[in-house]
Amino acid sequence: MINSDFISKRFQETLEMKTPNIRLIRDKNLPLKCFTGLVDGKLGLLFSYEGNEPDLRSSSAVEAKILESRGDHFIAFILNDRSFQGMFEVLFADLLESITNKKTESQAISELLSRFERWRQFWKNPPSALSEEKTRGLAGELYYLEYCLKQGLSARDTVKAWHGIDGADQDFVFENSWVEVKTIRQAATEVEISSLEQLSNPSEFIKTSDVKGTLAVIRMHDDPTGDEVFTLSDLYNRISLRLTESPEAHAEFVASVYRTGANLDKGQNETKLKLRVENMRFYSANSPDFPKLTRTPGIPEAVTKAKYWLSLPAIEPWMTEE
Repeated sequence: MINSDFISKRFQETLEMKTPNIRLIRDKNLPLKCFTGLVDGKLGLLFSYEGNEPDLRSSSAVEAKILESRGDHFIAFILNDRSFQGMFEVLFADLLESITNKKTESQAISELLSRFERWRQFWKNPPSALSEEKTRGLAGELYYLEYCLKQGLSARDTVKAWHGIDGADQDFVFENSWVEVKTIRQAATEVEISSLEQLSNPSEFIKTSDVKGTLAVIRMHDDPTGDEVFTLSDLYNRISLRLTESPEAHAEFVASVYRTGANLDKGQNETKLKLRVENMRFYSANSPDFPKLTRTPGIPEAVTKAKYWLSLPAIEPWMTEE
């Protein structure tokens, strides 16, 4: 089973051998042959291909290049700085997850390069350290993700649905529904909606009728006491434990959290800010008469952006069971 333990062990073995020794990863669900080994003395991931040479772009942390050996061609990702080995292990798992069960080589290569480009852009413009407010917001999204797992949703579908990490208008987009998660402080009486699109159906649902849209509001205490207190790091570890039996979902989850910039080992807010959820309320945001501002109907074309606040007591009539 390809998981984080397997990857760490494989890299450690590669470094201890101190030879180019390229080793195949055996997994029937991978449409490309994948290898690990040393390339010019550096840790490398290699994916074989037979089609046209792809266009590759590197980052300062990881070099992407084409290698040829005995007539075979490989897309190689090479770690330039050993201090980033932990990150490279996360990248490794994420790249493998991205191509798992793809039906053709061309599909696999397209997804492989697309996923690497997301990482390259992340390294190019890394997020700053999480503020207390961003820590609460991320904790709210992870709390809802954990809730979905507890409700029996599959690990893979739940993690795939988490779009908030990539700047989508809604935090979770499922097959025929979406959920926007808002985290508020204990005494809050209103919730901020940050755009005209946030409570609208995502573009993939434009031609779909009867889409369920939900506003999930999580009321969270700061620095509380009691048995239910947790930190962001605690919550991450709880979810990781639940995902261990689904390596693909676990790899994507770890990579997604990594791209937030959260430092789950040493970050001040991630490891020290104590939180406790008082309650989580759901509101039927796609009800015809739910009070919200959306792009259509009624918003003049000249209005390009808008932010507004909803009164929580006023939207109680739209409260629902999720």
